[in-house]
Formats: sequence, C-alpha cells, structure tokens
Amino acid sequence: MPPGSFSLLEKLSECEDKVCVENVVDEYLYSLVKGKRQIQFKLTEDDEDLDEKTIANSYIFTEFLITRLLNSDIDINLVVKDLEEKLGKDHPVIVFLKQLKEE
Repeated sequence: MPPGSFSLLEKLSECEDKVCVENVVDEYLYSLVKGKRQIQFKLTEDDEDLDEKTIANSYIFTEFLITRLLNSDIDINLVVKDLEEKLGKDHPVIVFLKQLKEE
C-alpha cells in the first residue's frame, strides 16, 4: 500500500470507538475536498474478512458523514459523485445521501 493511502475498511476495522470513526470521516472529507482522493473506499472487499466491528463502524461512518455534510459547506454532490464511483449507485450510503440531498 503506498504511503498516505489506506483502505477505509482497514481504518474502520482498527477503530475501537466512535471518536476514531469520526476521525476517519474527517480524513475522508479532507482528502476529498483537497482533491487528494487517496482513500480507497471499499465496503465490500472480501465479505468473509468483514467482522461485526467493521460493519458496525461502517454504519457509524455513514451517520457521521451525514452529520458532517449537514453542518458544513461541503458540496454533497461532490461526495455523492465520489462515492458512486467507489460504491455504485445503489449502495445504501448513496441512497441516504441522495435522500438528504432532496431534503
């Protein structure tokens, strides 16, 4: 893995609390806004490798992501476009973000 690049799943699998997950959200948004896009955002590497903690942290990630977007000037369209490329248009995170965008 190149320096400065990491898989979101790897980061989330290491998190032991919500503060850590919140930091991962902040890192993702920072890299997106700064145009670095170095975070490899995958929620479906090898399903067998996903443990309950990583799945739970993925949901917490989505919660914090939505909260950050509601409380910032970050263009939700930028986030939706980036995540659609990485997750696909039908991923639950995308569905939630599109609903948020409509509101």
